[in-house]
Amino acid sequence: MAKKIILTVFKSIRYYPFDVTEDIINNFKKNNIPEKEIITLILPCEYLGAFEILSKIIDEEKPDAIISIGLYKNAEGVEIETFFRNFMKGEFPDASGYSPNGTKINLEKNSQEFLAPQVNTYFLANKLYQENIPVKPSTDPNSFVSNSLGYRTTKKILDEHLPIRNMFIHIPYTDRHKNEVGDSSKFLFKEDTLYRAIELMLLNIC
Repeated sequence: MAKKIILTVFKSIRYYPFDVTEDIINNFKKNNIPEKEIITLILPCEYLGAFEILSKIIDEEKPDAIISIGLYKNAEGVEIETFFRNFMKGEFPDASGYSPNGTKINLEKNSQEFLAPQVNTYFLANKLYQENIPVKPSTDPNSFVSNSLGYRTTKKILDEHLPIRNMFIHIPYTDRHKNEVGDSSKFLFKEDTLYRAIELMLLNIC
């Protein structure tokens, strides 16, 4: 039986008027991965709303794994988050207008400050490294919407004892958007290399 994997990205917001992550969804809607059933989701870029949607899909689909992807314009390859922090703060509001200033995600007493994704991040990083794909484990999940989604997803998996592997990666712009970026100092991922990186993670996460 094919392993079921949820692949999520965020819908573009005005601070990032073009977003390569939606290109990824379009690519993997069209291309099959051997022995994997890929469920693609474009989530609102919201601290609360993104997880609410994903949580419902988890309950309905009962996936084997979840790979979430966000754009980080200063990344120099695939950055695989190694932990998430119980903290919400961003340099601008989310898509709903919500702008927390250091609010905790989990307000329960004795809540865990850090949660690790339920996957071997270094194993997956090595899979990319072996194919000369720029990659690094990240030790700074920041505190914007991506961190919130990663923390809440991991907490659900742990609280409900779900047999699900999950991870969050950040990626830079691709060469397809070279003209829009307009900054020659920015690292631009070759689009086909990026798709190969994601394909490797889909193949090896479960």
